[in-house]
Amino acid sequence: MSRAILFSPGPFGGAERIVLTSTKELNSELILIKETRNPRPCEEFIDRCVESNIPFKTFNCKSQFDLSTLSELKEYIKSKNISMIHSHGMKANFYNSLLPVIKVATQHGKTSHSSKAIVLEMIEHFALKKIKNVICVSKAMHGQLTYKNKILIENYLSLETQKIKYSSGGSLNLVAIGRLSKEKAISDAIEAISRIENTYLTIVGEGPEKKKLQVMSHNRKTINFVGFQKDISKYLKEADALIMPSHREGLPMTLIEACAAGLPVIASQVGGIPDFLEDNSLLFTPNDLTDIKSKIIEFKNNRNKYNEKAKFFADIVKKKYSIQKWLEKVEMYYKSLE
Repeated sequence: MSRAILFSPGPFGGAERIVLTSTKELNSELILIKETRNPRPCEEFIDRCVESNIPFKTFNCKSQFDLSTLSELKEYIKSKNISMIHSHGMKANFYNSLLPVIKVATQHGKTSHSSKAIVLEMIEHFALKKIKNVICVSKAMHGQLTYKNKILIENYLSLETQKIKYSSGGSLNLVAIGRLSKEKAISDAIEAISRIENTYLTIVGEGPEKKKLQVMSHNRKTINFVGFQKDISKYLKEADALIMPSHREGLPMTLIEACAAGLPVIASQVGGIPDFLEDNSLLFTPNDLTDIKSKIIEFKNNRNKYNEKAKFFADIVKKKYSIQKWLEKVEMYYKSLE
């Protein structure tokens, strides 16, 4: 069965990594939808494809949903005899729902960070009803989504690093990693640590909220923005804990990577985070600054306890979320469609 992956890249994150791995390891063609109104994310993703020697075909999209793009996609898949398309992300899932192929879509999570996003997610919801199977990346998502044909394939571990040095006292160094968008709620972490002495936050990532977050952090020497980083290993090793104050999540790749590295985690109780972490980390109520502050202080005062938990949990994560197991599950699923 000839198969392809359909994707409209955003700022580089978990979904982008999944697509690169899928294309390279699962013998699939890569079809990209490039937003001409904001071409930079796709252009940066293309750079990574070139670096990894991954071939691709690009289609330009001039509006939110460009019907000419749909026509071009239909002509292309017919000329290439593509019989199955696996789409990732809102735009790609919408187009996939209208294509004459076996349709598979991965739901990486919802943001609902604006009224526009809520409308687009409603459109995607109806599009996903036409998809043969919707792949959920976390147990929580699998339980919440109402699609009849849904399956669970959790994300994999893509980064190999190991935290060696753990601090048991002194100042506390936290790290937040990911896209700087509203639903990631990095502002909550900034507000919380501003109320705790000798606590520092390194923010790794880019996104639409960056300027707002920088204004919030103006003249605060405890906050450090380092921008997007291709390799986050250094920041995982240097931090005392990862903080993830998201209001919405699926199962973040960064969370898996941090836990596999042995880094303690302080995170909000949303999406797949609680199921993944179980009782191995400190969880707080999202958007509750008092609770966030109390969990940070709890960690700060009991670092040895949580460091030991993190070391133990790292071995479990590395075994359960290996890329080999993920590839086997996806390949087995593809074969079931033949």
